[in-house]
Order: sequence, then C-alpha cells, then structure tokens
Amino acid sequence: MAKITAREIAELERLRQAFDAGCDYYVAHPDELMASVHRYASATYALKEEAMEFARGYSTARQQHDDYVRDK
Repeated sequence: MAKITAREIAELERLRQAFDAGCDYYVAHPDELMASVHRYASATYALKEEAMEFARGYSTARQQHDDYVRDK
C-alpha cells in the first residue's frame, strides 16, 4: 500500500478549497452562466486543475439547489 505524501495532501487540500470556493461563488452568483464561471475560475486560479474544481464546485452547488427546489 502506497503512503500518501505531505505534498499530495497539500494538493488535495488546494483542490478541495477551490471546490468549496466554487460552491460559495454559486451562493453569491446563482444565475451566472457556466462560461462566465469558467472564465472567472481561469482568471483566479493559475492551475487548470484548481480552475476545473472551482467550476465543478459551482456546478455541484447549482445541481443540489435545483434538486432541492424540484423535490420541494
């Protein structure tokens, strides 16, 4: 079994923070188009992986909200 390094843990934490930031961005901008979200993420994050996690966080938050509204 491979051991997880401190560097890998730091990378996962950065990705989690980007995902959470995307969720928070949804709360502030719920009607934003995904193209705009991707542009914002690309301008905010230097790494493509972080920008993609930001957009995934936004999309996930939107989907959860839509599911909640539909089930209500």
